[in-house]
Amino acid sequence: MPLIWLKFATCNDLAELKNQIRESFAYCEHYDISQPLEISRAIDTALMPLWGELPEQHQQELAQKIQYWRDGEHLAALCNYYFLRAQLAFHQCEYQDAGADLIRAEPFFIAVPGTIIERLWYIYRYLTGLQTHNNPDTDAQLLLVSNWADHGPILKPYIAFMKAETIAVQSSVIAEIRNVYFHAIDLAHEHGYVFLEAFAFERLGVALSTLQHASSQLYYHEAMRVYITCNAPMYAKLLAERFRLTLPNTNLDTQVSFDETNSNRQLEQRLDSEFLLDATQRS
Repeated sequence: MPLIWLKFATCNDLAELKNQIRESFAYCEHYDISQPLEISRAIDTALMPLWGELPEQHQQELAQKIQYWRDGEHLAALCNYYFLRAQLAFHQCEYQDAGADLIRAEPFFIAVPGTIIERLWYIYRYLTGLQTHNNPDTDAQLLLVSNWADHGPILKPYIAFMKAETIAVQSSVIAEIRNVYFHAIDLAHEHGYVFLEAFAFERLGVALSTLQHASSQLYYHEAMRVYITCNAPMYAKLLAERFRLTLPNTNLDTQVSFDETNSNRQLEQRLDSEFLLDATQRS
Protein backbone atom coordinates (compact mmCIF):
# COMPACT_ATOMS: atom_id res chain seq x y z
CA MET A 1 0.00 0.00 0.00
CA PRO A 2 2.74 2.58 0.71
CA LEU A 3 3.82 2.48 -2.94
CA ILE A 4 0.26 3.17 -4.14
CA TRP A 5 -0.13 5.97 -1.59
CA LEU A 6 3.14 7.48 -2.80
CA LYS A 7 1.82 7.37 -6.36
CA PHE A 8 -1.28 9.20 -5.16
CA ALA A 9 0.92 11.92 -3.74
CA THR A 10 3.09 12.31 -6.84
CA CYS A 11 0.33 11.46 -9.32
CA ASN A 12 2.34 11.85 -12.52
CA ASP A 13 0.40 9.30 -14.60
CA LEU A 14 -3.13 8.13 -13.84
CA ALA A 15 -2.86 5.21 -16.28
CA GLU A 16 0.19 3.94 -14.40
CA LEU A 17 -1.62 4.45 -11.10
CA LYS A 18 -4.56 2.39 -12.36
CA ASN A 19 -2.23 -0.45 -13.41
CA GLN A 20 -0.51 -0.37 -10.01
CA ILE A 21 -3.85 -0.61 -8.20
CA ARG A 22 -5.06 -3.48 -10.37
CA GLU A 23 -1.77 -5.36 -9.95
CA SER A 24 -1.98 -4.96 -6.17
CA PHE A 25 -5.59 -6.14 -6.22
CA ALA A 26 -4.72 -9.22 -8.31
CA TYR A 27 -1.71 -10.10 -6.13
CA CYS A 28 -3.65 -9.85 -2.86
CA GLU A 29 -6.54 -11.82 -4.31
CA HIS A 30 -4.23 -14.56 -5.63
CA TYR A 31 -2.46 -14.99 -2.29
CA ASP A 32 -5.60 -14.31 -0.21
CA ILE A 33 -4.07 -11.44 1.77
CA SER A 34 -7.19 -10.08 3.41
CA GLN A 35 -6.52 -6.55 4.65
CA PRO A 36 -4.43 -5.29 1.70
CA LEU A 37 -7.00 -6.90 -0.60
CA GLU A 38 -9.83 -4.86 0.91
CA ILE A 39 -7.74 -1.67 0.81
CA SER A 40 -6.99 -2.30 -2.88
CA ARG A 41 -10.66 -2.99 -3.51
CA ALA A 42 -11.64 0.21 -1.69
CA ILE A 43 -9.14 2.30 -3.68
CA ASP A 44 -10.28 0.83 -6.97
CA THR A 45 -13.94 1.35 -6.06
CA ALA A 46 -13.42 4.99 -5.09
CA LEU A 47 -11.58 5.77 -8.31
CA MET A 48 -13.95 3.95 -10.67
CA PRO A 49 -15.31 7.24 -12.11
CA LEU A 50 -11.79 7.93 -13.39
CA TRP A 51 -11.60 4.61 -15.20
CA GLY A 52 -14.79 5.06 -17.26
CA GLU A 53 -18.52 4.40 -17.12
CA LEU A 54 -19.86 2.87 -13.93
CA PRO A 55 -21.60 -0.54 -14.12
CA GLU A 56 -25.39 -0.63 -13.92
CA GLN A 57 -25.48 -2.12 -10.43
CA HIS A 58 -22.75 0.17 -9.08
CA GLN A 59 -24.74 1.86 -6.31
CA GLN A 60 -26.15 -1.41 -5.01
CA GLU A 61 -22.76 -3.13 -5.07
CA LEU A 62 -21.15 -0.10 -3.44
CA ALA A 63 -23.60 -0.16 -0.54
CA GLN A 64 -22.87 -3.85 -0.04
CA LYS A 65 -19.10 -3.26 -0.01
CA ILE A 66 -19.33 -0.44 2.50
CA GLN A 67 -21.51 -2.56 4.77
CA TYR A 68 -19.05 -5.46 4.43
CA TRP A 69 -16.14 -3.21 5.41
CA ARG A 70 -18.06 -1.85 8.39
CA ASP A 71 -19.18 -5.30 9.57
CA GLY A 72 -15.66 -6.68 9.21
CA GLU A 73 -14.07 -3.58 10.77
CA HIS A 74 -11.91 -2.99 7.71
CA LEU A 75 -11.00 0.50 8.93
CA ALA A 76 -8.13 0.99 6.49
CA ALA A 77 -10.40 0.19 3.56
CA LEU A 78 -13.02 2.65 4.80
CA CYS A 79 -10.59 5.54 5.29
CA ASN A 80 -9.07 4.97 1.84
CA TYR A 81 -12.47 4.78 0.19
CA TYR A 82 -13.95 7.89 1.78
CA PHE A 83 -10.77 9.94 1.40
CA LEU A 84 -10.34 9.12 -2.28
CA ARG A 85 -14.00 9.74 -3.00
CA ALA A 86 -13.59 13.11 -1.28
CA GLN A 87 -10.52 13.85 -3.39
CA LEU A 88 -12.45 13.15 -6.60
CA ALA A 89 -15.32 15.36 -5.45
CA PHE A 90 -12.92 18.16 -4.55
CA HIS A 91 -11.31 18.16 -8.00
CA GLN A 92 -14.78 18.29 -9.55
CA CYS A 93 -15.58 21.40 -7.46
CA GLU A 94 -18.12 19.47 -5.38
CA TYR A 95 -16.77 20.92 -2.17
CA GLN A 96 -19.64 20.13 0.17
CA ASP A 97 -19.56 16.47 -0.86
CA ALA A 98 -15.78 16.44 -0.47
CA GLY A 99 -16.01 17.91 3.01
CA ALA A 100 -18.63 15.39 4.07
CA ASP A 101 -16.53 12.43 2.89
CA LEU A 102 -13.40 13.81 4.56
CA ILE A 103 -15.28 13.92 7.84
CA ARG A 104 -16.53 10.36 7.23
CA ALA A 105 -12.96 9.20 6.64
CA GLU A 106 -11.41 10.86 9.69
CA PRO A 107 -12.29 8.32 12.44
CA PHE A 108 -10.92 5.43 10.38
CA PHE A 109 -7.41 6.86 10.05
CA ILE A 110 -6.51 5.26 13.37
CA ALA A 111 -5.84 2.20 11.19
CA VAL A 112 -3.09 3.92 9.16
CA PRO A 113 -1.42 6.50 11.44
CA GLY A 114 1.61 8.39 10.17
CA THR A 115 1.12 7.34 6.55
CA ILE A 116 1.15 9.44 3.39
CA ILE A 117 -2.57 8.91 2.93
CA GLU A 118 -3.23 10.36 6.38
CA ARG A 119 -1.08 13.40 5.59
CA LEU A 120 -2.96 13.89 2.33
CA TRP A 121 -6.18 13.89 4.34
CA TYR A 122 -4.95 16.96 6.28
CA ILE A 123 -4.03 18.69 3.02
CA TYR A 124 -7.43 18.14 1.43
CA ARG A 125 -9.28 18.97 4.63
CA TYR A 126 -7.49 22.31 4.61
CA LEU A 127 -8.09 22.97 0.90
CA THR A 128 -11.75 22.00 1.13
CA GLY A 129 -12.22 24.23 4.16
CA LEU A 130 -11.00 27.22 2.17
CA GLN A 131 -13.94 26.66 -0.18
CA THR A 132 -16.64 25.69 2.34
CA HIS A 133 -15.57 28.02 5.19
CA ASN A 134 -16.52 25.39 7.77
CA ASN A 135 -13.12 24.20 8.95
CA PRO A 136 -12.16 25.67 12.35
CA ASP A 137 -8.74 23.97 12.33
CA THR A 138 -7.18 25.55 9.24
CA ASP A 139 -4.28 27.24 11.06
CA ALA A 140 -3.34 24.06 12.89
CA GLN A 141 -3.56 21.98 9.71
CA LEU A 142 -1.40 24.39 7.71
CA LEU A 143 1.22 24.41 10.47
CA LEU A 144 1.16 20.62 10.73
CA VAL A 145 1.66 20.07 7.00
CA SER A 146 4.36 22.76 6.95
CA ASN A 147 6.25 20.93 9.71
CA TRP A 148 5.98 17.63 7.84
CA ALA A 149 7.21 19.29 4.65
CA ASP A 150 10.29 20.55 6.49
CA HIS A 151 11.39 16.96 7.10
CA GLY A 152 11.27 15.60 3.56
CA PRO A 153 10.50 16.37 -0.06
CA ILE A 154 7.17 14.58 -0.55
CA LEU A 155 4.89 17.31 0.78
CA LYS A 156 6.85 20.39 -0.33
CA PRO A 157 4.82 20.92 -3.53
CA TYR A 158 1.62 20.55 -1.51
CA ILE A 159 2.49 23.12 1.13
CA ALA A 160 3.39 25.57 -1.65
CA PHE A 161 0.00 24.92 -3.25
CA MET A 162 -1.82 25.30 0.07
CA LYS A 163 -0.17 28.69 0.58
CA ALA A 164 -1.11 29.74 -2.96
CA GLU A 165 -4.74 28.81 -2.34
CA THR A 166 -4.64 30.77 0.92
CA ILE A 167 -3.32 33.90 -0.78
CA ALA A 168 -5.94 33.55 -3.53
CA VAL A 169 -8.65 33.69 -0.87
CA GLN A 170 -7.11 36.56 1.08
CA SER A 171 -5.62 38.83 -1.59
CA SER A 172 -6.80 40.72 -4.66
CA VAL A 173 -3.28 41.72 -5.75
CA ILE A 174 -2.74 39.98 -9.08
CA ALA A 175 1.06 40.05 -8.93
CA GLU A 176 1.05 38.43 -5.48
CA ILE A 177 -1.40 35.74 -6.56
CA ARG A 178 0.58 34.89 -9.68
CA ASN A 179 3.85 34.74 -7.78
CA VAL A 180 2.63 32.21 -5.21
CA TYR A 181 0.99 30.02 -7.85
CA PHE A 182 4.07 30.16 -10.06
CA HIS A 183 6.10 28.97 -7.08
CA ALA A 184 3.66 26.07 -6.52
CA ILE A 185 3.72 25.22 -10.24
CA ASP A 186 7.52 25.27 -10.32
CA LEU A 187 7.79 22.96 -7.31
CA ALA A 188 5.21 20.54 -8.68
CA HIS A 189 7.05 20.48 -12.02
CA GLU A 190 10.47 19.98 -10.42
CA HIS A 191 9.18 17.08 -8.30
CA GLY A 192 7.28 15.48 -11.17
CA TYR A 193 3.85 15.99 -9.58
CA VAL A 194 2.19 16.41 -12.95
CA PHE A 195 -1.45 16.29 -11.82
CA LEU A 196 -0.78 18.85 -9.08
CA GLU A 197 0.98 21.05 -11.62
CA ALA A 198 -2.09 20.92 -13.88
CA PHE A 199 -4.39 21.68 -10.97
CA ALA A 200 -2.25 24.64 -9.91
CA PHE A 201 -2.53 26.07 -13.43
CA GLU A 202 -6.31 25.58 -13.24
CA ARG A 203 -6.60 27.26 -9.87
CA LEU A 204 -4.43 30.18 -11.00
CA GLY A 205 -6.82 30.62 -13.90
CA VAL A 206 -9.79 30.58 -11.54
CA ALA A 207 -8.17 33.12 -9.22
CA LEU A 208 -7.44 35.50 -12.10
CA SER A 209 -10.89 34.98 -13.61
CA THR A 210 -12.44 35.94 -10.27
CA LEU A 211 -10.51 39.21 -10.53
CA GLN A 212 -11.65 39.58 -14.16
CA HIS A 213 -8.11 39.37 -15.48
CA ALA A 214 -7.83 38.63 -19.19
CA SER A 215 -5.06 36.03 -18.89
CA SER A 216 -7.14 33.38 -17.09
CA GLN A 217 -7.79 31.38 -20.26
CA LEU A 218 -4.05 31.06 -20.86
CA TYR A 219 -3.75 29.08 -17.64
CA TYR A 220 -6.88 27.02 -18.28
CA HIS A 221 -5.42 25.87 -21.59
CA GLU A 222 -2.10 25.08 -19.95
CA ALA A 223 -3.95 23.10 -17.27
CA MET A 224 -5.76 21.05 -19.94
CA ARG A 225 -2.49 20.32 -21.72
CA VAL A 226 -0.81 19.12 -18.52
CA TYR A 227 -3.86 17.07 -17.46
CA ILE A 228 -3.64 15.24 -20.77
CA THR A 229 0.08 14.52 -20.37
CA CYS A 230 -0.61 12.67 -17.09
CA ASN A 231 -3.51 10.69 -18.58
CA ALA A 232 -6.21 12.61 -16.75
CA PRO A 233 -8.50 13.44 -19.71
CA MET A 234 -11.60 13.54 -17.52
CA TYR A 235 -10.30 16.67 -15.80
CA ALA A 236 -9.35 18.32 -19.09
CA LYS A 237 -12.88 17.67 -20.37
CA LEU A 238 -14.48 18.97 -17.16
CA LEU A 239 -12.39 22.13 -17.35
CA ALA A 240 -13.34 22.65 -20.99
CA GLU A 241 -17.04 22.18 -20.23
CA ARG A 242 -16.97 24.42 -17.19
CA PHE A 243 -15.38 27.39 -18.95
CA ARG A 244 -16.54 26.68 -22.52
CA LEU A 245 -13.04 26.03 -23.80
CA THR A 246 -11.78 24.12 -26.81
CA LEU A 247 -9.91 20.96 -25.90
CA PRO A 248 -6.38 20.54 -27.25
CA ASN A 249 -6.33 18.81 -30.63
CA THR A 250 -5.32 15.35 -29.43
CA ASN A 251 -6.77 11.95 -28.69
CA LEU A 252 -7.79 12.11 -25.04
CA ASP A 253 -8.05 8.31 -24.80
CA THR A 254 -4.34 7.73 -25.43
CA GLN A 255 -1.20 8.81 -23.67
CA VAL A 256 0.21 11.96 -25.18
CA SER A 257 3.88 12.44 -25.96
CA PHE A 258 5.05 16.03 -26.16
CA ASP A 259 8.15 18.14 -26.51
CA GLU A 260 8.35 19.49 -22.96
CA THR A 261 11.15 21.94 -23.72
CA ASN A 262 9.27 23.43 -26.66
CA SER A 263 6.03 23.55 -24.67
CA ASN A 264 7.71 25.35 -21.77
CA ARG A 265 9.34 27.78 -24.18
CA GLN A 266 5.97 28.59 -25.74
CA LEU A 267 4.44 29.16 -22.30
CA GLU A 268 7.31 31.46 -21.32
CA GLN A 269 6.83 33.46 -24.52
CA ARG A 270 3.11 33.84 -23.79
CA LEU A 271 3.85 34.92 -20.21
CA ASP A 272 6.41 37.46 -21.46
CA SER A 273 3.82 38.86 -23.87
CA GLU A 274 1.28 39.02 -21.07
CA PHE A 275 3.73 40.88 -18.81
CA LEU A 276 4.45 43.43 -21.54
CA LEU A 277 0.72 43.90 -22.16
CA ASP A 278 0.08 44.46 -18.46
CA ALA A 279 2.94 46.94 -18.26
CA THR A 280 1.58 48.83 -21.25
CA GLN A 281 -1.89 48.98 -19.73
CA ARG A 282 -0.53 50.25 -16.39
CA SER A 283 1.44 52.98 -18.07
